[in-house]
Amino acid sequence: METTFRIGTLTVRHGVVVAPMAGYTDLPYRLIVKELGGTGLAYTELISCHALVHVNPNVLPLIATTPTDHPLGMQLFGADPQLMAAGASALEDYGADLIDLNMGCPVSKVVKAGGGAVLMRDPMLAEEIVRACVAAVSIPVTVKIRAGWDDQSRNAVAFAARMA
Repeated sequence: METTFRIGTLTVRHGVVVAPMAGYTDLPYRLIVKELGGTGLAYTELISCHALVHVNPNVLPLIATTPTDHPLGMQLFGADPQLMAAGASALEDYGADLIDLNMGCPVSKVVKAGGGAVLMRDPMLAEEIVRACVAAVSIPVTVKIRAGWDDQSRNAVAFAARMA
């Protein structure tokens, strides 16, 4: 039996979701997975809003897609609400069916740039980013989070409620 679920206006017709994985979930990988048995939804790997808005050529392979590569979520990270909104809008223009805002990545280069999991320490800024992105696009926006910044600051429930 096939599992169908909805994320906002997006209907996902198969219960298998391919998570965003840096260095792996590029277009060839997503197409191979789809051919081997299908996915209901797949994600690009993490995309920097700065690199996207400033059209860094290294970003183009990350957002490459084809008509058979859908539904497709594109994952965005950054810390500036206006740049994140511009990035979300650009990803929608590139063909994203869903924008996922990464507020859970603990990798130092992401955190040092103010993105990823460090945003769980600043729920007000995180909420501002979500509001700006939702206003900038007509597709669903989701937020990836962790249990908390560290074991002493587990705030996932309150954080998620605020992002919703």
